[in-house]
Amino acid sequence: MISKNTRMMVALEPPIRKWITKKAKESGISLSLTIRDLLRDAYENQEDRYWSKEGENRLNALTGKASVSHKDFWGKAGI
Repeated sequence: MISKNTRMMVALEPPIRKWITKKAKESGISLSLTIRDLLRDAYENQEDRYWSKEGENRLNALTGKASVSHKDFWGKAGI
């Protein structure tokens, strides 16, 4: 059967392999799915760090002329 997902081989140090094996058994899922879930979490964390840094850069670049106060914004929105 052909898989729609790419297969990858990864070399792990024994402590990491042991930890992942234990985590998979505790979760009741395969090693493959455990590693996939860990990689998804890592990906989301990287994405969060990127957007957090991007937001900080935008806040630091913001000038008083380009900003609207909270009160003015919601007042114009009629709320």
